[in-house]
Amino acid sequence: MTKKNRARIQSLVLVNWNGFFYQPFDMDGGVTALEGENGAGKTTVMIAAFVALLPDQRLLQFRNVSEGGGIEGDRGIFGRLGSKGVAYSILELHSAKGGRILAGVMLRKKAPPSLELTPFIIEGLARDLP
Repeated sequence: MTKKNRARIQSLVLVNWNGFFYQPFDMDGGVTALEGENGAGKTTVMIAAFVALLPDQRLLQFRNVSEGGGIEGDRGIFGRLGSKGVAYSILELHSAKGGRILAGVMLRKKAPPSLELTPFIIEGLARDLP
């Protein structure tokens, strides 16, 4: 398969992630980098991208060594979501055939530190729709 026949990630959108009510991140075809001060949300954005790409909690573990074992210090997925309701991590992809696909996951907080992840795909969207 040549590079021309592949789908390409156009953007990552976070909804109700801690610090981001609604935030799109455009992906560049050549280089994509995250830059910012400590606490700016770089790790949160990377975790959201991983969750959208691989929405299986058995395979996702995000904890710093310094956090210990308590729920209070949890900055894994649960600790990075907004305080109420649900959160979304959505990848916008453009297919080689000109289509637009949204692939993502809805995350619902349950009793700490539990989450319910519901993956979804929306296909057949025109590229010119916002």
